[in-house]
Amino acid sequence: MPPMNEPVTVWTSEAGSPVRVMWRSRRFRVSDTPTALVGTSDWWKPFEPYSYGIGHPPLDIAGWRFQATADDGETHVFDVSQDDSMGTESSMGTDGMGTDGGENRGGNADGGRDPESRSAGRLWRLVRIFD
Repeated sequence: MPPMNEPVTVWTSEAGSPVRVMWRSRRFRVSDTPTALVGTSDWWKPFEPYSYGIGHPPLDIAGWRFQATADDGETHVFDVSQDDSMGTESSMGTDGMGTDGGENRGGNADGGRDPESRSAGRLWRLVRIFD
């Protein structure tokens, strides 16, 4: 499946793993154990062209893959990643909503903060979705 690159809202647990996602104005709850998607740490990228012998480059969590289910039973597998290229919530107005109506922020759809949300200041992108 080709990459989607759509903004989504992701609520995370205390540990940082997704617990629910809002995609296209629909709320989905994570219904299986999320899997961390890893990638090379940003600070290591300038060194990637060089070989340093045994081992592998340091890795960071680059995103998550998880199954999520809507209230009506619709289920998908989502791949999401944090999107630092769009800024953070601190660059938004005092109402907590950006130009997209706040739907790709770590809060609820009306721009308010959700007490379960642990993703404050983080923007998320839907990378892939599997049916």
